[in-house]
Amino acid sequence: MKVNKELARKLAKKIISSVPKDKESLSAVSDFLGLLGVLYRKEPKFRDFVLSPFVPNEQKKLFIKSLIQKGNIPKEIEFFVDELIDLNLLRIVDEIKRLFDYESEKILSIYRGKLIFAKEPAKELVDEIIQRVEKVLNRKIEPEISVNEALIGGFELRLSGLILDTSVRGVLQNLSNKVKSL
Repeated sequence: MKVNKELARKLAKKIISSVPKDKESLSAVSDFLGLLGVLYRKEPKFRDFVLSPFVPNEQKKLFIKSLIQKGNIPKEIEFFVDELIDLNLLRIVDEIKRLFDYESEKILSIYRGKLIFAKEPAKELVDEIIQRVEKVLNRKIEPEISVNEALIGGFELRLSGLILDTSVRGVLQNLSNKVKSL
């Protein structure tokens, strides 16, 4: 399935321009977009409901708007639901969310991402890595911490537009690539 990135970008920017710029509101909208993406991808009944030509668009809009009300999502996003349903764009909601998150991070001057370790790290180590990266980037980072034993040792930091790989696996992979190029 091809995603119309330009359309997704325009919708993400339109959402950003219409919702409050505080962290709570932006996070709530991001979570809502994530929920729509998961429902569309993983719940056949939801996907069938929103794609059905036999269900009136108004009924689809009412259902999704009820999710907004239950989720304490800023009401300013309701226009987005109308466009999403009228233009049958739920299939690109994951791309819209990705772009929305990127724009939100710029507004809040933060980076969200993943900090992946080969084994469970000490809290002091995590804090030190975060502190040093924040100092270099001059921006706050909010990483999700996880463990992946395939890294063998070290860590990977994955932020939007930046990957810092200090893992043993990464070093071995680079070495292998250099040997292959000889």
